[in-house]
Amino acid sequence: MRKNSRIRKFSAVGVLLAMLAFGFYQERVKIGMNFYLDLGDRVSGFYDADADQREELFLTYRYEMNRDPYSSTIYIPWLHHLDRSTISTLKWVLTIVFTLVHLLLALAIFQLWFGERKYLHWIIMFYGVVFVLAGAIFVFGKLTGTHDATYQVTRKLMGALQSAVPVMVFFPVVIFHQRLGNKQ
Repeated sequence: MRKNSRIRKFSAVGVLLAMLAFGFYQERVKIGMNFYLDLGDRVSGFYDADADQREELFLTYRYEMNRDPYSSTIYIPWLHHLDRSTISTLKWVLTIVFTLVHLLLALAIFQLWFGERKYLHWIIMFYGVVFVLAGAIFVFGKLTGTHDATYQVTRKLMGALQSAVPVMVFFPVVIFHQRLGNKQ
């Protein structure tokens, strides 16, 4: 293996580690936002309170109202300054941003490791198809009144795009494809 190839592969592993670290950060943010929204919906007058009062309510009720000790420890202080609608919209915006970041990281990994553009197109197509499928399922649920059921499917699909799953799926596919090509 040439030195340049080793450096590129080492760099790809570094990008993969960055992807995993970013995934943990993103998951913490999403869990924290969901917990905040849930707590706010349960505490009477929460969203009518100002930021200081909301912080006090949050800190008072976060352990009482949650059976999951992990999410109750996540504290995102700037959420107190946003209304419920803004936080909900921000979740959607962050979903798109996190998906794009994971796409870019996946593209970097494949470019560094394999160095062939055709594999980048495969990744982009995969992300596009899953994103459109998730959107179609979400809209279908809204139109048919089955939003609670279809939201979980949409959430799982988008969660896969915001993780290392596409890299784990495509890495062996690309290696298999290359080996098939070398035998012909």
